[in-house]
Amino acid sequence: MGAGSGQVIYRPDIDGMRALAVMAVLIYHAFPNLLPGGFVGVDVFFVISGYLITGILLREQDNGTFSFLKFYARRVRRLFPALFCVLTASLVFGWFCLFSDEYRLLGKHTFGGASFTANFFYWKGVGYWDVSRDLKPLLHLWSLGIEEQFYIFFPIFLFVVWKKRIPPFIFLTGLLLVSFALNLVFHRIEPALDFYSPFTRFWELLCGAILACMYRHQVFLNLCRGSVVRRLFLFDNSERGRRVFYDFVSLLGTLLLLAAVFCTEESYFPGFKALLPAAGTALLIFAGPSGCINRFIFSHHCMVGIGLISYPLYLWHWPLLSYAIILDGPYTGVWEWRLIRLACLAISFVLAFTTYSYIEKPIRFGKRKQNLKTFAAVCSIGAVGLLGLGVYAQNGFPGRFPQSELIEAQFKRAPASNSEGYAYAPELDELRCIYKSAGSDRTVALLGDSHAQFAFPGMADFNYGVGLNTFYVGLRPGVQDEKPEQFQMLFDVLRNKSDIKDVFLIYRGVLYMKGWDTDGYQTGLYPGYEAFLQNVINRLNGIGKRVYLVSENPVFAEHPKNFIKRPFRLCGTESFPVMALSEVREHQYDYLQMLARLENATVIYSLDSFCPDEECRMFSDNGVPRYYDRDHLSMDEGSRYQAEKVLAPYLEAIARDIP
Repeated sequence: MGAGSGQVIYRPDIDGMRALAVMAVLIYHAFPNLLPGGFVGVDVFFVISGYLITGILLREQDNGTFSFLKFYARRVRRLFPALFCVLTASLVFGWFCLFSDEYRLLGKHTFGGASFTANFFYWKGVGYWDVSRDLKPLLHLWSLGIEEQFYIFFPIFLFVVWKKRIPPFIFLTGLLLVSFALNLVFHRIEPALDFYSPFTRFWELLCGAILACMYRHQVFLNLCRGSVVRRLFLFDNSERGRRVFYDFVSLLGTLLLLAAVFCTEESYFPGFKALLPAAGTALLIFAGPSGCINRFIFSHHCMVGIGLISYPLYLWHWPLLSYAIILDGPYTGVWEWRLIRLACLAISFVLAFTTYSYIEKPIRFGKRKQNLKTFAAVCSIGAVGLLGLGVYAQNGFPGRFPQSELIEAQFKRAPASNSEGYAYAPELDELRCIYKSAGSDRTVALLGDSHAQFAFPGMADFNYGVGLNTFYVGLRPGVQDEKPEQFQMLFDVLRNKSDIKDVFLIYRGVLYMKGWDTDGYQTGLYPGYEAFLQNVINRLNGIGKRVYLVSENPVFAEHPKNFIKRPFRLCGTESFPVMALSEVREHQYDYLQMLARLENATVIYSLDSFCPDEECRMFSDNGVPRYYDRDHLSMDEGSRYQAEKVLAPYLEAIARDIP
């Protein structure tokens, strides 16, 4: 739609805007320091999409040619072919190089991408145990999910509006205000939901939809061009004045986009900050092809060419970059890694051009057998979605390449209630109880956070060998304030259990004291941690329990999977990460000083056992990881090592004390 008429025409400058959007996203993903706000390219896509699709719907309504079936068939031919290629390629490549837990997650995300529900999967996955986004080859499909969820319902709403003779402009403006209000509300109370929810993002597509309505309602558009021009911008209403005005709007829109791209932070997005890219894109569309930036930059044939392949380019680039990180990551030299990223972007362009030219165009624009093409596209995307479900159901098909079975055993999640026997105290289920029986009259209790939960398997197995039962209850700092009834109930249960005389405490204490750790995690500050520990110790002493506090194991900066040899690894190191004991002691200095101040507890120091020969090791001598991730011990090797090297003398002494 042009700025000067209500006729539907092709606007090459809009394809140029798509090029800007996709290039911003590509640069952000490959070199985030160069373009910290490049992710707002997705928001540019939203506004453009809302404008173009609404324009088509309004035109068809005016011409009496609108059909739901034809609309959805066009969407299928537009989106499904390229998406099918990317999903299939990701699954095939992942078969050869991903561990089973990674491949299982990829299967789940493949189904989310094929069903256009990926945004819900990623929203639900956000949290403490969520893997890094760099390790999710299909993460970028969240935006495609939001867009298609919009187009499932939007034509239906418009159809009802037409039937009820409600002015679309008024209806869409109301929807925009509701969606934007939801964005602001959830930005404060649930940021992850705000980022991934369609309802808090629809307003961006509606910005473009309202622009399309403006061109349909010429009276409103003339108001913008006439009196508003003269009174607000002091431009006359001559041809030259209108041209200068559109140049001004084009420049203003460009400045807003540049501000968004260079100044926006993802951690505070969307919220109000999403107004920058949305308003900038809307102004550029409103300026029309005659605006100076639109005319000289966005209409350039290079920008238009990139814009035409922007959809497959967006689809291809992130799986390539993500797999490069999974296979080689930051363990390659700086310059080699930069070259790998540039190579990924170059390959993305080649694949995008090939996909557009030989798959998307023939299916989308070919006049022959359109119904057959639509049916085949639906069947293909359905098949790859079901294939993803199969991968998820089969737990990622473990043992697909050498050494994977031994390694993958270390990356199982810590046991939950009932997984190692049975829940010992059902009334404490919300605190995650686990019990393993050795048929003994003596039980050792283990309290703590997720570090204690991961320590449980090794400790329980060791105790079983020496004739001790093991009882774990999750007891994180702060629970005494959030759930005081359960906090008190725990001590009541322990008081009544005469078979429990010894209690071990394991916590990630450095994180609670510093608020950050060497793995990059930064949200664990708990100022009252020392008081919490002393309170727990005193309560346990008061009910006749001996308390052993196990100091924190070393925390590493990188994930152990990054150092395991995989198929297709190009430049990654085969050496295993180590840290100097002196470096770890320095990092834990305040924490270790705090432990020394605690009273009425036996402190068991871990560092000497985890760091023999003054070096802290993430892997055993035969290359098996002792860590599940950067800070939790692995289920088998790590927790067993802790039990045998750190806890064994104390557990054996307790076992000898059995009457």
